[in-house]
Formats: sequence, C-alpha cells, structure tokens
Amino acid sequence: MDVPVVATNVGNVKDIAKDVEGCFVSESNSPKELAHLVLRAMEYERVKGRERLVKLGLDMESVAEKVIKVYRNALRLHERKDGR
Repeated sequence: MDVPVVATNVGNVKDIAKDVEGCFVSESNSPKELAHLVLRAMEYERVKGRERLVKLGLDMESVAEKVIKVYRNALRLHERKDGR
C-alpha cells in the first residue's frame, strides 16, 4: 500500500515505524495531537513502509506463513497426544 500512517504508541509500533518518512506515532491518545499528525501525514503521497515491513518479516505473507506454521505445529502436537 505504501500510504502514510498515523498510529498510537502501542506494542512495538514505534520501533516498526521509526525512520519511515511519512509514518507518525502519537505519544498520546490526544485528539489534538492525532489530528496534527494526520495533517502532517497528508503531505505525503507514498511512503516506504512496506519495504520496512518486509525487511522485518512483518508483511502480510510472512505473518500468514508464521501463523499457519503455528497451527500446523499445534495440530501435530494434538494428533500425537491422541495417538494418531
């Protein structure tokens, strides 16, 4: 997508968004601050956020593969437990 992003500082969002021009992380949930960051983000047409997500292994495809792997491992454990 590579569109500008405004997010609140939860989890590791700040680490993911750092150094990505056009991506902004609010230090508070203040509507005034969020509005200010949205206005700043609107100055950007495209950003390189997807490149950052791919580099970190957090793109949609990589995350989906990881989730599938977790489910498959859980199924294997369950099948072993049931003696299958």
